[in-house]
Amino acid sequence: MREVPLYNSSLLRAYTVYIEKYYPEIDVDALLDKAGIDRLEVEDDGHWFTQSHINRFHEILQEKTGNLPLAREVGRHSATANIKSPVRQYILGFITPTTAYSLIGTVANKITRAADVTVQKLGEQKVVVTSIPREDVKENPFQCENRIGNLEALAKMYTGKFAEIEHPECLHRGDKHCRYIVSWESSPFSKFKRMSNYLTAAGMLICLLSIPFLTPIPWIVLLLSCLLVLAGFYFMIERLEKKDLLRQITDESDMADRLLNEINFRYNENLLIREVGEATSKILDIDALLKFIMDALETRSDFDRGMIMLADKERKWLRFVVGYGYGMEYTDVMKNVAFHLDKPGSKGPAVVAFKEKKPYLVTDINDIKGDLTPRSLEFAKASGTQSFLCVPIVYKDEALGVLVVDKVTAKQKVTHSEMSLLMGIAPQIAISINNALSYQKTQESEQRFRSLSENAPDIIYTLDSNGAFTYINPAWEKLLGHPAREVLGKPFIDFIEKRDVDGFLHYFERVRSDKTVVRDFPLIIPHMKGPERHFTMSGAPNLDAEGGFIGLVGTLKDVTEQRNLEDQLRHATKMEAVGTLTSGISHDFNNIIQAISGYNQLLLMRRTESDPDWKYLNNINKLIQRSSELIRQLLIFSRKMESRFEPLNLSQEIEKFYELIARSIPRMISVRFDMDVDLYLVSGDRAQLGQVIMNMAINAGDAMPDGGEITISTRNVNIDRNETRHNILMKKGHYALIRFSDTGHGMDRETLDRIFEPFFTTKDVGKGTGLGLSVVYGIVKNHNGYIICESEQEIGTTFYIYLPALDHPYTEEDYKKASREEDLSGTETILLVDDEKYLLEGGRDILNHFGYDALVAETGEDALEVFKKERDRIHLVIMDLIMPGMGGLKCLSEILKIDPATKVVIASGYAANIKKSDLLKNGAAGFVQKPYHLHDLLREIRRVIDSPTNQLVV
Repeated sequence: MREVPLYNSSLLRAYTVYIEKYYPEIDVDALLDKAGIDRLEVEDDGHWFTQSHINRFHEILQEKTGNLPLAREVGRHSATANIKSPVRQYILGFITPTTAYSLIGTVANKITRAADVTVQKLGEQKVVVTSIPREDVKENPFQCENRIGNLEALAKMYTGKFAEIEHPECLHRGDKHCRYIVSWESSPFSKFKRMSNYLTAAGMLICLLSIPFLTPIPWIVLLLSCLLVLAGFYFMIERLEKKDLLRQITDESDMADRLLNEINFRYNENLLIREVGEATSKILDIDALLKFIMDALETRSDFDRGMIMLADKERKWLRFVVGYGYGMEYTDVMKNVAFHLDKPGSKGPAVVAFKEKKPYLVTDINDIKGDLTPRSLEFAKASGTQSFLCVPIVYKDEALGVLVVDKVTAKQKVTHSEMSLLMGIAPQIAISINNALSYQKTQESEQRFRSLSENAPDIIYTLDSNGAFTYINPAWEKLLGHPAREVLGKPFIDFIEKRDVDGFLHYFERVRSDKTVVRDFPLIIPHMKGPERHFTMSGAPNLDAEGGFIGLVGTLKDVTEQRNLEDQLRHATKMEAVGTLTSGISHDFNNIIQAISGYNQLLLMRRTESDPDWKYLNNINKLIQRSSELIRQLLIFSRKMESRFEPLNLSQEIEKFYELIARSIPRMISVRFDMDVDLYLVSGDRAQLGQVIMNMAINAGDAMPDGGEITISTRNVNIDRNETRHNILMKKGHYALIRFSDTGHGMDRETLDRIFEPFFTTKDVGKGTGLGLSVVYGIVKNHNGYIICESEQEIGTTFYIYLPALDHPYTEEDYKKASREEDLSGTETILLVDDEKYLLEGGRDILNHFGYDALVAETGEDALEVFKKERDRIHLVIMDLIMPGMGGLKCLSEILKIDPATKVVIASGYAANIKKSDLLKNGAAGFVQKPYHLHDLLREIRRVIDSPTNQLVV
């Protein structure tokens, strides 16, 4: 029970009054502070102390005074001391000590909760008092001594003498309780009154008995003498009675004044609590709320001044918000006052109350001089502050600010009762501030939601329990064209495609019945005036306060562009797959064509034009060249063929094709050229780009069988940032643009989606291979460019080809190289490696025909064996790239390990993932693409053998 309040402050106040009178050298405030007790707590009639407070205080006091019977002396002193106590006033209101002692149990309950006190009357001036401690209460001997002193002093209040006390049973001697037998003398008034009664009876008896013995005159003298004595006694009794009545009236008047003040205080306190409570439930504006609270405090409390200070959002400062009683000059100063909260050394009362979340009571401003800054102390003195209280405004263990009140008059002090009142009001203020902040945040949140909703790119919607719209944001009208008034109140299914209705109803029912969230449900919603748009729908149940389903809330995300990009990706993936397949097939075709070409060239070398078979062999040679060109186009499309890049001016390149273009298209079609002479240079393959120009011009002509116009133009284009055009991501940079436009019949969407696919054609059978635009697509991609097609039926088609411009100021002339005729024969030994027997046989005969000594090997393993044996006389190795077993690159590596100076030429019809730069890293000295012409092979052999190094020329 140590932490339970058990003893009224009047008990300790009797101690402080006694010490101040008999031990003036002891600092009572310091003694109380050491015991953990505040002086204002002692002065407050409504305050109660715990057993630990009482014990600690008495121990310290006993140590200071060394007076063992101190507790009994304090109890005795309470009879004569002018102690401010409602209990003392209550006792003095009794007429006689007998009445006072008989009601001692009632009085005890007003000053202590530690024991039950009973009184038994033994006589007119004698009672038995029994004190039984309550459960879990452990009294100390000094408290028993103090009780004896109080019992002794009670009689002295009436009789002027201490009562006699017998203590037969004591708790501290092993008994179960303390028992006190109290006896006292009569009061002077009682004695005189009793004596007067005796004298009156005696006088009357004397007068009656003396009648027979005295003459009338002496008897009258005797009677008058008795009356005179009795009158004197009655006069004394009246004086004593008036004195007691005056004392009683004075005490009861003081008590009435105190009760009236207490009633008035409690009345104002209740009004203040009620008004603050009503205000906190109605006012949601923080400034208006705090102003109302200050006005209520000014009206209903005894504080001369008050103010509220709140912390900023960063909790670095405590700033004045509102106050009263300071006057205009001090109010303006207070508005600029701020206390640091982020400085560890700040010791100001407001800061301490805020940080520790405990009230801070100051009875004298001089007591805290050391804790105030010079400016704050100067302000406090100038404003006349004497006693003030700082109460923290705390919500959920977080301080929001402080409530500060003060009294200017030095005699007036802030009491603990007033502190308790403000401690009850401060949480209401905190709750109200939090509610106001929450309301403000709710409004801000609503504003943010409104702003977010109105500016969101996605559609935000709500549906009622039947699936009808109750809200849509402006994105609906932006994406689908319907004004909100035409949508709200209508069912969702009225706006979606019929094929999606069943899916939506199932989706809606899941949300309604299972109260689950459904995400990314795909559906199509037609635009009010345009094409359909693709959306993914997400939604969650909208529930009321009781958890009942009242509708659905969610978003519609427009994924139309994403779907288009996915289509583009699928198309690109398909093109890549076709390209991979094409490049793989080209290897086998190249080997076959190369073998046929080798045999045909051997036959041609052995015949003249007069030979009857010359014509057929020559036609075979032309067919081989056409087949090689077809394979070359396939490789260009698949971007697996090495290109020979050089700086080019596309305007100049197109000019070279003027006459050729004009002769290649029907005469009813006019061609208009619009060239930019200052066009950016590009890095390009002249032959491939020439093929693009002719292919695009011929395709445009084929699209206008009845005549029309073709426009070919070039322009410089600058793209400032990465952007998407027609679902193609184009990187920022400088580009040279070629624009091919015709006025033909145009294309529908299905045709437009397939125009770059190989072997796709809209021409009749036998009028096209379907490789034209696919080759153009491959060439453009091979040049790191972009090709975009726009077409509208019955209006025409336009192709845009963007090629990246060169960053270097080079010209074409810087890259031109003079070519010269060379002697293609030789006498060196060449190792020919290929897994095709026909190529080995034909290649060996051709090399022998031109004077070379040819060695052959069908695999990489065989080539290594031959090379190890004949390495001293082998001048060159010609090797296929793709062979079973050890591939060409592995064989190349092993040969160079044996002799790093060996020169190796790679000959292959398969170029997937293989570039000349890769071959250079692996040590190759040359490369020829199958199918190759005889003179191309001989020229490459001669170049490599005659070069001083074995490095590949790129």
